Amino acid sequence: MDDQETIGQNSLDQSSYWNGYYRSGGVPELPSQFALFVAGELASGAVEPVAAILDIGCGNGRDSVFFAQLGHAIGGLDRSEQAIAACTARLDAMPRSAPAKALFQSGCAESGAIEALADAFEGPLLVYSRFFFHAIDQAAEAEILRRVGRLLTRRGGALAVEFRTIHDSDGTRETGAHYRRYVDPAAYAARLADSGLRVAWQVEGRGMAKFRSDDAHVARILARPW
Repeated sequence: MDDQETIGQNSLDQSSYWNGYYRSGGVPELPSQFALFVAGELASGAVEPVAAILDIGCGNGRDSVFFAQLGHAIGGLDRSEQAIAACTARLDAMPRSAPAKALFQSGCAESGAIEALADAFEGPLLVYSRFFFHAIDQAAEAEILRRVGRLLTRRGGALAVEFRTIHDSDGTRETGAHYRRYVDPAAYAARLADSGLRVAWQVEGRGMAKFRSDDAHVARILARPW
C-alpha cells in the first residue's frame, strides 16, 4: 500500500511552522513513551551499547536530554532554530555533574548535517528518530535513509524509529495542520533494505504514543546494517 499524504504546509519549507510551534509553549516536556522504551532496550542489552545517540528531528530535546540524564552521549539535530534554542535551555538546566556529552545543532538532515553531527562522536551510533519521518516527504526520507545506512555501515550501530502509519490517517490530532505522510510500514521496511538496513524488530499498534486525545497508530522499527 502507498503512503498517504495530508498537506498542511510544503514539506520542504516547514521551518516557520515548527519555529512557531516551539515558540508557542504547550509542547510536551516529559520524555516520550518511545524514549522510555528505547532506554529500557539499551539498559537490558536488547540494543547493543553505542558510543552516542543521534536524535534526528529532536524538537525541544525532551527525549535527547532524557537520554543524556541516563548517561548517554547525545547529538540532537533539528531544522527549527527555535527547537534547538529550547534544547540548549533544557540542557543548561541539567545538573552540572551530568557526565554525558550533549551537542545540539540546527541543520537539514538531507544535506549532510547528520554526518557532521556524527563526526563529533567516536564509535557505533544509535540513530533515533521519533515522529520525524512522517513529517517529511518521501524524497527527503529516501535521502536521509541513504545517508543513515551509509553512516551505520561504516560506524556500526542501529536505527530506531517511530512514525504514524497508514492506519492513523483518520485519527484525532492534538498538533496543528502541518505536513504529514502516513507511512506504510512494509513499504518503509523495503526502503530501509534499499538503503542497506534490515529490520531487526518491528511492532505496530495504538497505545504507544498517546498525547491527550490523540492515540496514534504507530510503527516502531529497529534496523541494523546488513
